[in-house]
Parts: sequence; structure tokens; C-alpha cells
Amino acid sequence: MKNKRRLFIIGVLGIFYALFFLLNYFTPMLEDDCNYALTATGERLQNFAEIIQTQIWHYFHMNGRFFAHTLIQTFCGLTGKWLFNLLNPLVWLTIPFVLLKTLNIKLDTYKGVFLYFVTLAFLHFLIPDQYVAKLMIAV
Repeated sequence: MKNKRRLFIIGVLGIFYALFFLLNYFTPMLEDDCNYALTATGERLQNFAEIIQTQIWHYFHMNGRFFAHTLIQTFCGLTGKWLFNLLNPLVWLTIPFVLLKTLNIKLDTYKGVFLYFVTLAFLHFLIPDQYVAKLMIAV
């Protein structure tokens, strides 16, 4: 019985992963996404060292969001959108696990599984400007 429940949960999570993957896949890179594919001088990023140099410039001239912008530049400039499409749904589906673990709610019970999906639904429907927010959750 426990194995059937576990397989069911994995199947449902797989469906959610596929849906979020498709949402990411069919969302094009927009204005500032394209800018993050460039160095501070406007050239195309070639390696991770250029990202660090660009972030140093960005830190002193724009703002100090080093970690977030390093991730964005890695996805937009070096790896391309395909890696973001794979990782972002995984991060999105992990957030309810982290929230419930923080609250010491066991996920191996019906209550825990129910609260996981309720939390996921709340995150999905109650975030303002939810379309953009879900797509940028990984960064």
C-alpha cells in the first residue's frame, strides 16, 4: 500500500514537473534576459570568468545582487535556456518540501502530502504576477 502511494505521488509530481517545464519552454527570452547574455561592454559572454568580471562592474555601478545576477547570466549567457527549463521546475517543486520540512511536517503521511499540494497550489495561485514570478523562482 505504501509503495502504491509513493508511486502515485511520484507520478503526480512528474506531471507537475512536465507542466512547469512546458511553461518555461514556451516562454521566450525577453528584453533584459537578452541583456544578461552580454558582458558589461556589450559583448557575448564566452566563459564564467567574464560573468565574474561583469558582476564586479555591476556591483559597483548598478546594485549588489551578485548571486542572483550570476545565476541569471549563467543561464542566459553561457548555458542557454535549456538548462533553466530543466532546473526551474525542480526548484519550484522543491519549495513546498522545504517549507513543510521547516515546519516539521512529515511528508510520508496523507496530511503531509495534502499540505504539500495545498502549499504548491497557494504558491501557484496567490503570488502576485504569478506567471513571471514562477518563471524566475530559480533566480
